[in-house]
Amino acid sequence: MPSSFSGGMAKVQVEGKYGFINKNGLFIIPAVFDWAESFESDIVRVQLKGMYALLHSSGKMLCGYDYDFIDKFSEGMALIVKENKFGFIDTSGKLVIPIQFDYTTGINVLGGFKQGLARIDKNRKKGFIDTKGKIVIPAEHDDVRPFSENLAAFKRKGKWGYIDKKNQIIIQPVYDYVWDFKNALAKVKQADLYGLINASGKIILKVQYDDVIEINENYWLIKKSGLHGIADKSGNIIVDCKFQNIEMIASNLLKVYSNNKFAYYHPADKRYIWKEAGFEE
Repeated sequence: MPSSFSGGMAKVQVEGKYGFINKNGLFIIPAVFDWAESFESDIVRVQLKGMYALLHSSGKMLCGYDYDFIDKFSEGMALIVKENKFGFIDTSGKLVIPIQFDYTTGINVLGGFKQGLARIDKNRKKGFIDTKGKIVIPAEHDDVRPFSENLAAFKRKGKWGYIDKKNQIIIQPVYDYVWDFKNALAKVKQADLYGLINASGKIILKVQYDDVIEINENYWLIKKSGLHGIADKSGNIIVDCKFQNIEMIASNLLKVYSNNKFAYYHPADKRYIWKEAGFEE
């Protein structure tokens, strides 16, 4: 059965090989590949005899089967692996950053360029290169995450903090784990409890919850002792942790659950607009 059509073509499998057909069922690209991804743009990755190459939607091969792995494109470049070393190619298949850096699966999982920088791994230490292959942050950290909102999480002696693009420590490594910044906030973990900090390291939501989960750019779901509440992006507690579950229906309307019953609740004026029979806090 063909995959869904994208760009006028669909991937099909014939006798264990993959190719591409048009909407008339005619082969545009013969089924000769051991593996292929579906077209989401004009370029896909294909595999033959364990090696990877790039294929254009016209059927032209953009590079030979030269690589042990080709990652997905990010900011116009794709990580490529050969003999446990990696570099980068552009969308034409041209090698733009020579294969020279140590490869680990961690590089693959978090690989690719984010905000103009990509992780490197040398001697089990992590750093960053720019789009010209220049090392801009030396491989001196135990681990790093990609840049997000101009900060990257880094690990030192088992603890996590954040650096900027000049490798300056902006937030000291004091947390057991941290997440990428989004909408000017980052989730942090300490002693199996969670909270939120801002880009200067100020604690916005105390690290005292069983979990904190972003609902949208303005609100976070907070969990404590099996009960749920709501905090806003400034760390104000809008709804205490007292419900079995909470769904945000609109910016000022919540569906809250208690004792397996539900109600609709206006958090701004702290009143219920409707309760199911038997609902009690």
